[in-house]
Amino acid sequence: MRHLLHVPMRIKWMSAMLVVAALVVAACGGDDTPEGATGSTTALPATTSVQTGSSDPCSGPLPTDFFAIEAAADIPTIGSDGGASTLGIDGVTAILDELFEADGPMCALEVSPGVQAAIEAIRAAASQGDRPEVRRLLEQLIRVDLQAVATPIKSLRSSFAAGDLQKARDAMAASKEAGRQGEDDLAVEAFEQGGKHFTNYAETAIPATDDPEALVFIAKEALIFNLTGVYSEAIEKAREIYELRLEEVADRYDPCTANRDEFQELVRATMHVKVHDGDSSSGDVLISKSIDISIVRANGDEHPDCEDPHWVLTMTVHMDTGQGAVTFSWDGDFVVTEGAIDGAGTGTLLGTAECYVNGSLVESSDVGGTFTFTVTGTQTATGSDQELVLLVEAENAQVELAPNDPNCAGIAELGRNVLSQVPTFPALYYPGGFTIQVTNGLAFSEVPMEPYTLQVHVQLSE
Repeated sequence: MRHLLHVPMRIKWMSAMLVVAALVVAACGGDDTPEGATGSTTALPATTSVQTGSSDPCSGPLPTDFFAIEAAADIPTIGSDGGASTLGIDGVTAILDELFEADGPMCALEVSPGVQAAIEAIRAAASQGDRPEVRRLLEQLIRVDLQAVATPIKSLRSSFAAGDLQKARDAMAASKEAGRQGEDDLAVEAFEQGGKHFTNYAETAIPATDDPEALVFIAKEALIFNLTGVYSEAIEKAREIYELRLEEVADRYDPCTANRDEFQELVRATMHVKVHDGDSSSGDVLISKSIDISIVRANGDEHPDCEDPHWVLTMTVHMDTGQGAVTFSWDGDFVVTEGAIDGAGTGTLLGTAECYVNGSLVESSDVGGTFTFTVTGTQTATGSDQELVLLVEAENAQVELAPNDPNCAGIAELGRNVLSQVPTFPALYYPGGFTIQVTNGLAFSEVPMEPYTLQVHVQLSE
């Protein structure tokens, strides 16, 4: 197992008074087995045994050397001066201290009043030098059911209404007192009871908990009782949740528009995955890209990845009245800035018009023309899919239609007036814009405009 640095939290190390007892607990700590016996892939911290004895493991934060601080310390970041740096060991430990300096679920509990009264009675007997009474009271505290004897001392076996977590806390206090009184075998016995109660608690708490910080606290307190299986289960679930959190942050993160708070959120989400040896690749990529963009902008340039997306738009409609056919084409482009569409283009019309007099075809003339148009609207993006709402408004249509036969002049004038209005049809039919779906930067749609159909092509420009 590689070396993991210790988080410098305020630790009160256990007395070495009962090293032998601690080794016994490590060998038979409840129903749990050491990592080597189970083949668990979870990297256990270097310190997995907390000695019973005169010091209470809940008197201060537990060792936290299962955090892979070294790996997270190398996360790139941007300093307050705008320069690139790394998060550093101090930066990682500051974030961890902020989350984990408090007590976990068990250590946050007070020792039950009955157990505290029992401990005071034991100490009173010890102060009188009555060693047999000390032993008897300790055995009663640890072993005897309240229903079996009349005593003010609460039994660790059956009398705690608060549940297994409280029982584990009280068993740890009893173990500490037994060690303080030199009753090593009773200290180990109480310690083992505490481990069984904590295991019972964890069997329900871990599946029901979706808060990764709470799971880390459970993992930390499992190590008090050498419960490596409970530790591994809690840490694995915490890692999975941290990875999901990172993916959620990464999915909504845009390195081109992110502010400092959003960047710090990404850094923190990435750090939590790294200190638990998870897959942080999505965060790593975005952090590096954000820093590259920041450096380019600091030099007064715009990063090419952050230029507004540029799109090409082509629309066509073919009109055939039976007295000539004309094709209209809208050719333009637009950019999308923060979801708003802005663009323009020029259009053409090209075809033929037939002039009939008294039901007979007199002349067939060429039709041509130009017009301008604007494109506005909105964009909604979801991954590789885009939804565009386009409002295309045309103006300045110029139609060229000049028949040679004077009998067709009036008909030509009427034709020019009609054809000059056709480019405005999209806005007339869809005054709020028409919607098209784009996938992977490409879309084709047919928009009905009775009795004709408008064909729309949209493509993200390279």
